[in-house]
Amino acid sequence: MLNLQMRRALLALVLGASAALASADTLHVEIDTSSFGNVNSGGWIDLSFLPFNAKAAVASASLSGFSGFSTLAPAQISGDVQGSLASGYTLSNTGLGADLFHAVNFGGKVGFNVDFSGATDPAVNRALSALSVSIYGADQLTLLGNGDPASGSLLQFYWTPSKTSAKPGSVSYQVFDSVAGVGPVPPVLALHSVSAVPEPSSWAMMGVGIALLGLARRRKAAAAFAV
Repeated sequence: MLNLQMRRALLALVLGASAALASADTLHVEIDTSSFGNVNSGGWIDLSFLPFNAKAAVASASLSGFSGFSTLAPAQISGDVQGSLASGYTLSNTGLGADLFHAVNFGGKVGFNVDFSGATDPAVNRALSALSVSIYGADQLTLLGNGDPASGSLLQFYWTPSKTSAKPGSVSYQVFDSVAGVGPVPPVLALHSVSAVPEPSSWAMMGVGIALLGLARRRKAAAAFAV
């Protein structure tokens, strides 16, 4: 497991390369798992919400409206994760952040709604937080998808707190794999990414940061799977 300082340094690389910001409305995520297996197979979705650094304003990502999530295996959580599949999960960026590792069904669409909220931050250089989404196979080790070649992450959201309470914070997102999409709720008529395409040098920084964050997840999964 990577230590706190290393995790924050890696996240800084990713957030430093993020695109222009969009509004923080409720967004719907859909992942087409038809290429991952049939309706009788399944895997895991990894959702992690991490702060840029210790100075990041307290924020949370609220997840609801789940589809394709399985109840056949208990969810694995670490950090500040509250709730359930029935009531919705809330991931907070306090401390090392939060990680939700949940069983999902393959063969169709895996989806959920996400809302971001948090405290204001009047600082000129406000610290961001990131919600990362990855899909793993049934072994909890194999990353699936054809997205970011360095990490396999399907998409990431980047939360920026507002300077004042007069307006909400904002969120941008980057889709790495075409099997994943982000759109309005409901319905998702055209899955798309609103993020600008980073320069090649930015892609390189993002790839390294996300890959190492994914490595920490896989090391944790490997330890759990070995028990």
